[in-house]
Amino acid sequence: RSGLRQRFDEPLPMPLLKTLVTRVEAGPDLLRVAHAVHVRGLHSLAEQLYRRGSQAGDPGCRRGLARLMVEQGDPGKAAALLAEAPADDHYSHLLRLQILHDHGDVAALTRLADTDVEAAWWLAALRHARGDDDGAITHLHRLWRAGVYGAALPLADLLARAGRYDELAELAAADCIEASLYLLTTEEALAWREAKAAKQELDPLRAQSLRPYGDPQLRREWLAA
Repeated sequence: RSGLRQRFDEPLPMPLLKTLVTRVEAGPDLLRVAHAVHVRGLHSLAEQLYRRGSQAGDPGCRRGLARLMVEQGDPGKAAALLAEAPADDHYSHLLRLQILHDHGDVAALTRLADTDVEAAWWLAALRHARGDDDGAITHLHRLWRAGVYGAALPLADLLARAGRYDELAELAAADCIEASLYLLTTEEALAWREAKAAKQELDPLRAQSLRPYGDPQLRREWLAA
């Protein structure tokens, strides 16, 4: 058994690889061989196979070719290749967005974010990574309004970190549970609420705006304020 395992792990001889490259047909076998030569660092052979499969409409080969292009230092070409994928090839679309994010292509993500919610998510992540929290908040707001509720937690977190509690309160009033949690459970929000109470400006945070989440004692104190 160990001998078989050792032989399986050994690199295939070059003559055999070249034979496979020329004879393998489009389909699952082609993708397997392309991946096998790719992981062995035989990029020229891998590219031949990936291109053949991609031209035959194999989405796995298209993505493999795109990853190879990234490895070879051409993420723009990889993103362009994935942009040609059919509309129902969701995985190629996600890989394209990831490549644009990982290589900091703000311009391309911004163009896509106008009509693509997932692109807006990646753009928000990229802006946050670059310290542009205002830009990240803008796009997370867009996601939230579009009904992508997974955007609620990072949006509430960024607003709280920036001390933008009025905007956090607006989210809470719009039935955003995550925003309510930040308003009910952080020391900074407590100070903000006390300042609002002193000015009698608590209307946007009426009890009915807050879901029954968070620390019960803090919630009772807040509702009694």
